[in-house]
Amino acid sequence: MKILKWTIFIVLTIIILLVISAYILFKSNPNYVVKHLEKNPESSALYVSVDNNEKIAYQADKPRPLASVAKIIIALEYAYQIKNGDISEDETVPLSSLE
Repeated sequence: MKILKWTIFIVLTIIILLVISAYILFKSNPNYVVKHLEKNPESSALYVSVDNNEKIAYQADKPRPLASVAKIIIALEYAYQIKNGDISEDETVPLSSLE
């Protein structure tokens, strides 16, 4: 249970740091988002909603991979398996076993 709590704490800390970093970046350079969308149209999307009213929708209807969200699920599964005794905290898991 201790590992699960630490995993959740670390993930939430990373998310908070990313949000703060994005705020600082966007506050100092509000055109950053527009420039990014212009330079990376094939891999970018933006959706802004205020009070459930769509304000901006740029390629928001195109499916996108969730990228780092999968890492959270993997970290939680790792913590559960350690808690259940399925694997040891010190055990190395070879990548070939994940295929």
